[in-house]
Amino acid sequence: MVQARPSLVTILGFLLLTFNAAMVVYSSDRGLGAVAFVTFCYLDISLLIYCLRLYAITPPGTPRREHLRVSMWLLTTALTFAFWPLLELWLQIGGPKT
Repeated sequence: MVQARPSLVTILGFLLLTFNAAMVVYSSDRGLGAVAFVTFCYLDISLLIYCLRLYAITPPGTPRREHLRVSMWLLTTALTFAFWPLLELWLQIGGPKT
């Protein structure tokens, strides 16, 4: 059974994610594209963590669990497509240096 409250590691990770997102928005120098990207990714990851938590405490075999699986799949796919242009840029630059 999963605890009703998140662990200290989860709370610290979420605070670090929030701090990093806020720092990027603060230092974006009014770049609307950067702010929109970071905001979308932050909300997407936050919703994904929330759905994962609900999925863990939902009893197996219930319809809600299947709905959460679909929601998590959609959120993960949206995050993948959000990072896709960055991957293309990284590959055009030359990829990893060995």
